[in-house]
Amino acid sequence: MNIAIPVFPCLNIKEQVEFYKNLGFEVPLLITNPYPYAVVTYEEVEINFYVLKSLKPQENSNVCIIKVDDVDIVHAKFINNLKNNLLKISSKGFPRISKIRVSKEDKRFTISDINGNTFFVLTPHINSSMPLFFRTIENTTSANDFKLLYDLVYSKEDNLAAMKLLPRLIERIKDFNDLDKAKFFLIEIEIKKQLNLLYDDKMFLKIINNKTIQADDLKQLTKKYEEIMWTE
Repeated sequence: MNIAIPVFPCLNIKEQVEFYKNLGFEVPLLITNPYPYAVVTYEEVEINFYVLKSLKPQENSNVCIIKVDDVDIVHAKFINNLKNNLLKISSKGFPRISKIRVSKEDKRFTISDINGNTFFVLTPHINSSMPLFFRTIENTTSANDFKLLYDLVYSKEDNLAAMKLLPRLIERIKDFNDLDKAKFFLIEIEIKKQLNLLYDDKMFLKIINNKTIQADDLKQLTKKYEEIMWTE
């Protein structure tokens, strides 16, 4: 079996280990002196840490991808463990954990620890060409721009670039049906919320309350809206 184990820096080995214990990891190794070092594990995942006194978490660019069988289960466990240990869940600053995002390649969430080490936890799609409900709209004129907008937000996580694309779609939204409008308004809320800008969910809620959308689609839209509003 061939494996690779990330070795990431931290400022305080005990505080780093405590964070991962609260997340649900086990700690098979903890050395505090003379050279602080720790190993944390979660099922088959292993991460090693050492102390780097000059580390600036806000400038930490260390990233690791963790592939899991079911990203929904892992995300739910992490969230529950953090809540049970009375740790604040945030989408900004450190530590932070994102909502689950669906791109054309995979389903993922992002988590950064107290020292700015970042992990993309994901489950690849079995069929990468599978249609994605939230990534497609029926309006053919704006379909490609909408896919680009979706990918900027949920795959590239570039909300600034997505914000610049919004006006192009807003100009055409009068030609969208209610389902397309609802999908657009959800992404618009997501972008502005992530950028700490004022957002208005009245148009989305109006469409939902009009009940012009099929029940199954309405259920998916409502769930997505709740997920977006849940994040701090």
